[in-house]
Amino acid sequence: MEWTERLTQIRNDLERLARFPTVHEILIRYLQVAYEHLENCQPYCTALLTAFEAVVSYELWHHKAMTKLAGSQELQMRYLVPLGVEMRTALLKLVQKLERIPAYSPDEIVVRELLKAHCYYQLGELEATINCLEEAIKHGATHPLIYFVLGYNRHRFALTEYARWEPVGQQLVVTDKDAFEKLLRQALEDFRNGLSYSGREPMDARLHFWMGMVYEMLGERDEAIDSYQRAREIKP
Repeated sequence: MEWTERLTQIRNDLERLARFPTVHEILIRYLQVAYEHLENCQPYCTALLTAFEAVVSYELWHHKAMTKLAGSQELQMRYLVPLGVEMRTALLKLVQKLERIPAYSPDEIVVRELLKAHCYYQLGELEATINCLEEAIKHGATHPLIYFVLGYNRHRFALTEYARWEPVGQQLVVTDKDAFEKLLRQALEDFRNGLSYSGREPMDARLHFWMGMVYEMLGERDEAIDSYQRAREIKP
C-alpha cells in the first residue's frame, strides 16, 4: 500500500476510534496532532508510519474491548484483569519498538516522541511521559493541546511523587514541599504557553480551568478565582 493510502487509512481509523463511547476527546485530538506532523514526514519514514498504525490499531482493539466490557458486569469480572495484562504487554512492545526508531527531521522526532509519550502515559511512567512531551515541544509540537497534556502530567507527577492522601483527615499531605511546588509552577507555565494569542479558543477554557486548580493547590486563591473566571468567559 502506498504512503498516501496508508495515511488515508490512519485518518479513517481515527474517525472510527472517535465513535467509541469509551474514547476521550483529548485522546483523539492528541493523535490528530501527531498525525498532522506525520503528514509532513517523507515517504521513507515507513517505520514511523508502521508505528503509528500500530498505536491506532492498539487503541481500536482497546476501546472495542472496553466498550464490550462496559455493557456486561459478568464480562468485567471475568476479563478485566487478563485484559489489563494483555494491554500492558502490547504497550511495552510498542514503546520498545518506538525507542529503536531513528528520527532526523523535527516532524519525525515529534511523531516518535508523541507516540512514546502516549504509551508511557498508559503504562503509568509519568516521568518518561514528561520527557517525551518536552522533546516533542522542543522540536515543534507547539499545539495548545500538547502544552495542556504536559502540564497535566506534571501536576499528576507532583501528586503521585510528592504528596499522599490522608484518609483520616480527608486532606492532601505534601511530603516534599519544594519539589511539589516546583512541578506545579512548571505545570502553570505549560498551561500559559498553551494559551492562544486570541485567548478565545475552546482549549483556552480548559487551560484556564486547570490553572485555577493548580493555583488552589498552591494556596493562591485570588489567582485561582481569576483563572476560573477566565475559563467561564470562553464559550465552548
